[in-house]
Amino acid sequence: MEKEFASHESINMEFTGKHKAVLFIFAFAFIIMILSLVPWNELGIHIFDGGLPEMLFGESFGNWYFAELAMWFFILAVIIGIIAGMSEKEIVDSFVAGTSDILSVVLIIIVSRSVSVLMQNTHIDALILDRASKALMGTNTVLFVIGSYILYILLSFLIPSTSGLATVSIPVMGGLAHKIGLSPEIMIMIFCAGSGLINLFTPTSGALMGGLGMARVEYVTWVKFVKKPVMVISIVNLFILIAAMLIV
Repeated sequence: MEKEFASHESINMEFTGKHKAVLFIFAFAFIIMILSLVPWNELGIHIFDGGLPEMLFGESFGNWYFAELAMWFFILAVIIGIIAGMSEKEIVDSFVAGTSDILSVVLIIIVSRSVSVLMQNTHIDALILDRASKALMGTNTVLFVIGSYILYILLSFLIPSTSGLATVSIPVMGGLAHKIGLSPEIMIMIFCAGSGLINLFTPTSGALMGGLGMARVEYVTWVKFVKKPVMVISIVNLFILIAAMLIV
């Protein structure tokens, strides 16, 4: 980090109108991104149906996802380059330099995704859930919460998609909790706690690895920094989850 950011030189830069225009376009890109992800049709709002967004991207606001957002940011990046007065070569070189910063992160995410796909296609995730649920069947409340918490930490590492993990595991673990007389609602809390904890340091998290890559922070450095907070959070989580399961 010192190599990338440390500087003993002070540079005075004028905040020109060109800079203001670039910042405005940058902010505008994220406002449109937020609007495009809101399910307007489900809310009974149809003013965004059709129009220029659907003509350009094939989908109206409320139906955009990764493909449409990628194209949107690509177009805005070119516009920003033009406003900034960059030449064609400078725009291309800047784009390539930006993608090179996260290329290693993309490769890590691809590998982690392949593990998730392999587990789903071979049903190893179902096997782990089946064996774990049988092992937790006869345990008391405290051991059940601890075992479920550890299970979700393991599964969150192997299945980085929270929605995918919830789809696979909640019917099994929630049903198991209900069967032995415990609260299925607290099982959802255990899922959130385990998944949230592991996503603070797992290399299979796209958001984490992408952020570290763009900030030029090594993964080992981040693990050393977050090690103690993760331990504290995990212990606090267990106390809260055990208390909740005993009370509810």
